[in-house]
Amino acid sequence: MIRIGIPILKEDAALDRHFREKAEEIYDNVYRFIDNNIDEIIRLDKEYAEPWKNDTLIRNRFGGYTLDYGQLSNSINIAFYFLPDIKSGYAGGYAKDKETGKPVIILTKVLLSRWNPQYMNTRLGGAKQTIIHEIIHFFDELRGGSSSKAILPTKVTKDIYKDIVKDYFNSPLEFNAFYQEALSSLEGLLRRDEIRSMLLKDWNTFYSSVIKFFRQDFIENLNSKYLKKLQKRLYIFYQDII
Repeated sequence: MIRIGIPILKEDAALDRHFREKAEEIYDNVYRFIDNNIDEIIRLDKEYAEPWKNDTLIRNRFGGYTLDYGQLSNSINIAFYFLPDIKSGYAGGYAKDKETGKPVIILTKVLLSRWNPQYMNTRLGGAKQTIIHEIIHFFDELRGGSSSKAILPTKVTKDIYKDIVKDYFNSPLEFNAFYQEALSSLEGLLRRDEIRSMLLKDWNTFYSSVIKFFRQDFIENLNSKYLKKLQKRLYIFYQDII
């Protein structure tokens, strides 16, 4: 059950874990479906010149595939767009389909080329943290958050670009998504006893080690307010697991 109407930046380790677990459950279901059906997906794609369709996955107009997650879980109405790798540097995004209004998670590093499902399952495995990040955006919207897009000036100078990047990382929704993305990776390692005992030796050891799980540009661009928020949130997480 997804808890609606809860403040996004409430420092609550149990609440954070609730949403991470839901995000990981969605990822696991999507990965399992693609991995279990990859041979059939490849076979059907080779046999049909026209867009082919089964209960869950269809070709889309963008040169990729749309997975209707509602077919895997009736409780969550969201779709995944697997699009060709356009070499843009952007691995994913969260948006609404203009035609249907349906929430969509866009992934651009899973397909090798247009309508080419080869290695789709392997590449999907490497996109887990991107997917976790974007699913957190979906949950935050359900909780009452709102997405905002920066309005770029006509001419983007180096200084203006730096300001845009800082505004991006120091926004509540992106801060939350990057935090949850990193903690998802960390929790996987904490299941290993030897790593857990090493990281939980004391707070300073934990913090200096865990900070490396975050994207470097995220950490470098946090202002003092959000850096303190990060430290507080990590300390609450630390206290919750020791």
